[in-house]
Amino acid sequence: MTKKKFRMTKEKRFQIVNTLLIVGILAVYLGRLIYFRDKYNKIYQSASYAFLSTILIDRIDYGSADRLVENEDGTYTFVGNVTNNYISFSGNLYRIISIDANNNIKIIAEESITVMPLFEKDVFYNTSISQWLNKSELENSGIYEKIVKNSNFLVANSSCVCQIDNFEEHTCSEELDLNKFSLLSLKEYLAAGGQKSYLNNGESFWLGNRNSEDKYYLVNEEGAIGVSYSASLTIGVRPVLTLNSSTTANSGDGTKENPFVLMDTKIEKAMDAAVGSYVQYSGLKWRVESIDGDRNVILIMADVIRKDGADYSVEFGSDNHFTLESGLGYYLNNDFLAELENYEDYLVIKTWTYGTFTSIGEYDYRESCYSDTVECYVAIPNISFKHLKGNENIFVAHNGTQSNRLVCVINEDILKYIQIDEKANVKPVICLNGQIMITSGTGKIDDPFILEVVGNE
Repeated sequence: MTKKKFRMTKEKRFQIVNTLLIVGILAVYLGRLIYFRDKYNKIYQSASYAFLSTILIDRIDYGSADRLVENEDGTYTFVGNVTNNYISFSGNLYRIISIDANNNIKIIAEESITVMPLFEKDVFYNTSISQWLNKSELENSGIYEKIVKNSNFLVANSSCVCQIDNFEEHTCSEELDLNKFSLLSLKEYLAAGGQKSYLNNGESFWLGNRNSEDKYYLVNEEGAIGVSYSASLTIGVRPVLTLNSSTTANSGDGTKENPFVLMDTKIEKAMDAAVGSYVQYSGLKWRVESIDGDRNVILIMADVIRKDGADYSVEFGSDNHFTLESGLGYYLNNDFLAELENYEDYLVIKTWTYGTFTSIGEYDYRESCYSDTVECYVAIPNISFKHLKGNENIFVAHNGTQSNRLVCVINEDILKYIQIDEKANVKPVICLNGQIMITSGTGKIDDPFILEVVGNE
């Protein structure tokens, strides 16, 4: 049998060349796919692959209206209902607002840290909320700044705080707040898309600008812009701060489920927990309010005291000062305390402060939170506390000078006075031994930290 000779026709040559070409193209694209996959993993999973500002700019989706937009001056702004600008900072969830010309990154708390009045007819950086946010030479200032763990990432936070009447024509060249912490400006809210943007979070919160009548602007629960209608108005404080240009993300991809994380913190003891995280104790959910000078942990109940599925309201007592002899103080440090498991092992007796509002509308925390003290296991918060939002008709540790029968509550976003024999809801505060071990949990609302069982069961 004779072998057939293989003949290379022009048609076969063409087919072979085309096949090799297709294989080559596939190989190139497969290689690039692997390259970009590895690059993606390095960006979002490596500890220091690139500056966070570079990551944000490199991944802009130009096909979407809801994205990071480049401005004419070389800055960038997140616009619309973006879902990939979440960042975890010092234990709280923030949203990235913008990148400035120096690649510094401005962020805002995703939810209000607390509720406070903003009644002063003054530029924002002279107000009590600004003093609550920022440390200064003034006594009792910087309550919020003192709980920020990653302060080395921060730079001066430039925010427009000038008076505004015309939304369309203001330039914000008159007044700038250069503190570390401020509030969102009206211009920033509008630039992001206002009511149709990620900044509309379903809460009422303050903005850092006033109008010519010295009334501060606010965003209501629907996302519409309004102005303060009462000196007693007590709504959300969402701190705004700026991360320096060399900030890198340790992990995360910017989604709510997997936010950018700057530093991983090892949580072993209660005193390691970030302010704002959730703790489960005695079947109740609490939030970390602060860490005191003795490294014990101040906890505030996440909700109000409830019994049989309903809010448990009580009378304040026989006097308008918090006392252990009767009323609310007696109930908290006897009946309620007895319901807390092994409280002698878990809790520390603490000196709590409270005070007097000198007149209606004068709600400066610096003047009204520190004039009186009481030493006990369980107290109620004063207006300087964080995490007061979300609860209606709750007692706060203040009274009025108009009558010795008046005590203060927060109800329907207003600070109000009620009589001492009227009932209101209770949001207790306690002091937890900071050395108590944490056995499990991530500190999130649906996965709170679980404490080590101590004492005799």
